[in-house]
This record gives sequence, structure tokens and C-alpha cells, in this order.
Amino acid sequence: MSKRISLSIENPCHEQWSDFTPTANGGFCSSCSKNVVDFTKMSDAEVLAFFTNKPANMCGRLRTNQLKSYSFQTAPTFNPGLTLLKAGFLSLMFALMAKEGSANVIQQQISPVYMEHTASMQTATLRVADEERIVKGVVRDEVNQPMAGVSIYLKGSMEGTVTDADGKFEFPRKLKEGDVLMLSFIGYETMEYTVTAETIDSIEIRLSAAYYEMMGKIVVVDDIYTEKEQSGLRKWWGKVKGIF
Repeated sequence: MSKRISLSIENPCHEQWSDFTPTANGGFCSSCSKNVVDFTKMSDAEVLAFFTNKPANMCGRLRTNQLKSYSFQTAPTFNPGLTLLKAGFLSLMFALMAKEGSANVIQQQISPVYMEHTASMQTATLRVADEERIVKGVVRDEVNQPMAGVSIYLKGSMEGTVTDADGKFEFPRKLKEGDVLMLSFIGYETMEYTVTAETIDSIEIRLSAAYYEMMGKIVVVDDIYTEKEQSGLRKWWGKVKGIF
């Protein structure tokens, strides 16, 4: 059995955040004489930890993508006997591996030919890093769907291209390490992609939707749900895997 909470704002506040007096965890609204907690810079884990104490009748400032359901992580159970069994099994394995390794130690020397080959490979790698290359790939959204019509241009210039119906693109000229591509699309966050020495022939870039912020009284709904019951065979196999 697990637990989760759902956050929502039923009646958004239309006050201006810039008019609030800054406080330790947000801003003070003089219109309703309330402290408004700013959640916009918090992670999901921090938001969940805040509402663990079940604060009531509070106002907050959240991004729209934070108004969702959060699941509590159940703490793992501790079985002393099982832990000792795992420790004993691992100790035995390490002892056997060490014994086998010590019985098969072979002294190896690196030949000058190998060192020369390695040095040539490193030189070739540096040479590739300095080369210009054609950058092409595909742009996808948050749910892995290709995005058509995304504008892609070289930062600081007027050169650019757009993605086709399949989200694919190929920049019109070769780029070098350090060049920055700007990707923009209405309703999505503008993204920068920096060309590196590791940039491969075909890249994949994901754009994130641009979320706006909302303020108001936060409605917290507790929800307890039961996970699907596992079969006896699955339970037994899960216990066996847990040992290792």
C-alpha cells in the first residue's frame, strides 16, 4: 500500500509577485496579509517533503507542471538475518576471486610499439577535435514525439535552419567545437546546444514546454492506493533476487 498527494490551485490569485515583500521562503502579500511560499525553485522531493507536515490554508507560488500528484517512497524494511546472509555470501565470493587472481598473476610489460601506437591514437583524437563537422539530428518533445518547424540557428549569426515534418534537421554548414546552436519553438523553452569534440554525426535534442507560474491557495488531496497483488511465484522470485 502506498500514499500520494495531489496539489492544485482552484482559484488563482491575480496579485503581482513583484509587489510582495520578500520573506525567508517566499513573499508577503499585503492584500490578504499572508505569507506566500515560493515553490518554483524546488525539486519534486523538496515539494513532497514540505507537504509531509500537512500545512493547512496556505498560499503558494508554483509552476503549472508542479500541480500534479506526488508519491511517497516507502522506506525499505531491514532484515538483520538476511543482511548477514548477504554479507557472508559476498565475503565468500571476494575471497574466492582474490585467491584465483593471486594464482594467475602474470607480469606484463608494455612494449615500445604499443606506447607509440597509443601516442598516435591520442594525436589523432586531438586532430579530430579541431576539425569541423556537419551537425544533424532530430528534435523531440517531452513525450518523445518529433517536432516539426523548430528554428535552429547559430548563436551570434543569421545562419540557421528548421526541422522537417519528422523533426529532423541538418545545419547548412560545418560547425566546430564550441559553436552554440539556439533552438526555439512557440510554447517551449529556448534551448542552447554546444558542439563538443564528442558530438556524433547524428544527435537527438529534447525541448521542454514553457510553464507559467500560478499563485493561490493550495488544495492538498491525500490519496492512498494499493498496488496490484503479485502472484505467489513472483513473490518467491522477488525474495530470491533480494538475497543477491
